[in-house]
Amino acid sequence: MLKSSAVDLEALAERASRRGGVRLYGRSVARVLSALLATDDFWQVVDRAALPVPGAAAIVEELLDLGWVERRGDGLALTEAGREAVERFEVRPPVRHACPACEGRGVPFWADRALYQTFLALAKDRPESVQEFDQGYVTPETTVARVLHMASRGDLDGKEILVLAAEDDLTGLAIALTRRAKRVLILDIDPRLIEFDRRAFQELGIENAEARVFDLRNPF
Repeated sequence: MLKSSAVDLEALAERASRRGGVRLYGRSVARVLSALLATDDFWQVVDRAALPVPGAAAIVEELLDLGWVERRGDGLALTEAGREAVERFEVRPPVRHACPACEGRGVPFWADRALYQTFLALAKDRPESVQEFDQGYVTPETTVARVLHMASRGDLDGKEILVLAAEDDLTGLAIALTRRAKRVLILDIDPRLIEFDRRAFQELGIENAEARVFDLRNPF
């Protein structure tokens, strides 16, 4: 193992790339270090660093191996060596400048309160994210804003919509809840999410939406 003082961010990124199977760069490592200055929660690190889960996880594992990060309870924390590295590489805490009304999304989630309230009530019982499927769902507000953006562009009314994977965000469910699409078909590898959507469709009487377990690595 290299001494932590001899490590540069590009070399660390190269090792993390091999470890996670995702192309990463020195700035990717810097973003993870920056996020760790603001949060001890892994999923918040993923969000603030704007990286895929395997990439962020691989960087964190490398940082753990180097002794720059340690586990504290359910969270992560920079060690003294980690904070020295942060200073050496001139990493600063993340800064966000977002519209306070829409929180940077461009569309206010509360534009359709009925949709938001229904979705929020359902989403609180969704299955927990698992790294096996590269999951890390966004907030209910983000999902609803995403669907409202689709509606504003005319991408829902009378359309047949195919939702390919990433249903941990419950985007397919939110689309179905608008009852504006002609048909909604959701495909995802996680049977827990598919069963969750199916129960919601049945309970709410949504007959034009369907959810199926499917591995997108296989041909249709």
